Amino acid sequence: MNYIYDISINYNKELIDFYEWNKEDNIIFVLKIPVFKIDKKLFYDIYYNDITVEKNFLNHILNKTDIYSPNMIKKEKYSCIFTDGDNVICIKFSNIGKNILKSTLSIEESEEVLEFSKLIKTTIINYKINRINKIKHNFYTRKQRNNLSISKKFINKIYINKKYNELRYIYYEIFNNYENNINIIISKINNYLLKEPKILMNIINNNCIKK
Repeated sequence: MNYIYDISINYNKELIDFYEWNKEDNIIFVLKIPVFKIDKKLFYDIYYNDITVEKNFLNHILNKTDIYSPNMIKKEKYSCIFTDGDNVICIKFSNIGKNILKSTLSIEESEEVLEFSKLIKTTIINYKINRINKIKHNFYTRKQRNNLSISKKFINKIYINKKYNELRYIYYEIFNNYENNINIIISKINNYLLKEPKILMNIINNNCIKK
């Protein structure tokens, strides 16, 4: 079993971006949690759809997650992290294997998982799709997906390196107004990239911002 240690998760029925977490949210501090590398199709279905995994997988992860609680450490029955090598998601399953709750991770913690995923093998998991959510139909061409991936990694890299003035500049180029709050900047830029995945590439090329 492969584990990631000391992370924060924020379970919800619908994914909430890390930058949109609130102080009032029920943030869970995790001591350790299993991590699995899976293929892109399974990751896509877990990310967008309602699925049920096989019982054998549930038994495999049973009580393998430790969470911090006042004066003690609790076991969480059916939780784990999935990655396809490019993306990361944390899932909590029901007793029958439905992916009932989901969580993103912070940029730093996601990067840790992605680096770790290079060292582990892909796991095959049997599952079925219970419901296809409408968001699944937001398709991109290969070029658009590539631009989106490059752009998001570029934005994350700037954030990690704390080059906040560059983020403010990119924000101004996109929205033609100023914003100082970095969390708002990141959230709005990432949301905009989903609609216009090429926009950041144009800014980079036209203004010679280093990738």
